[in-house]
Amino acid sequence: MSSFTIAHDIPGRMRILYGKNKLSSVQGEVLKKDLYAWPMIESVEVINVTGSVLMLYDKAQKGLLLNKLKDLDI
Repeated sequence: MSSFTIAHDIPGRMRILYGKNKLSSVQGEVLKKDLYAWPMIESVEVINVTGSVLMLYDKAQKGLLLNKLKDLDI
């Protein structure tokens, strides 16, 4: 399970934080690849230095997205 905080959330756009310097560049790329494989994800941007992930997603599937994020192991 991953530990993250939702920093910003409007329908279809969410930024989550793992914490500063929590994601290496390799982890960030793997996370980005994994998230793009999810059907509700439209776009992903990972900022390794801040440990944040910006996602554009299908707002009708927000519940599924949150469940998958909670179960994600980075």
